[in-house]
Amino acid sequence: MISNKKILISSLAIGIVAETFLIFLIYLNPYKITPIMEQSDQMWVNCLCNLFSSLSLFIAFYKIKKKDIKGHKRYIGIALFFSSLFLVNYILYHMSIGHTIFTNTEFRSLYLIILASHLITSVISLPMIFMTVAFGFFERLREHKKLAFTTFILWQYVSITGVLIVIFLKFLN
Repeated sequence: MISNKKILISSLAIGIVAETFLIFLIYLNPYKITPIMEQSDQMWVNCLCNLFSSLSLFIAFYKIKKKDIKGHKRYIGIALFFSSLFLVNYILYHMSIGHTIFTNTEFRSLYLIILASHLITSVISLPMIFMTVAFGFFERLREHKKLAFTTFILWQYVSITGVLIVIFLKFLN
């Protein structure tokens, strides 16, 4: 039987390794790849993945409030799927296209605040998602419940601000 301490340490370790790997792939990797699709299309895929992740999280939250554990697990799985799909597309986007600079001076400060808070929250939420899901998977419901609402809020924030970032880049840049 896996202990709570092992779940916490493993989740933190996986989160830190994943985030370090992402930073390397996105910001330090000198190799570029051929884009898998047009830049605009890839941005919309990111937007839709974040939107579907957010909607799935809301439904999962509703399901657990109605004591529908099976439905809750299903929609958490769907949210994880869309967040993972986003992450893969995000990595491919940055490895092929690079960074998009927001040039609109009127909204630049607001955009940068949203972007910075999005990035910081994503770094915090990733290990929390691993921990919360692991506690649920191993049926450590007391620990799962302690983390679940905070994880839900942070994950929602990352998903929603991800949609906002694309909207800023597509319509205000």
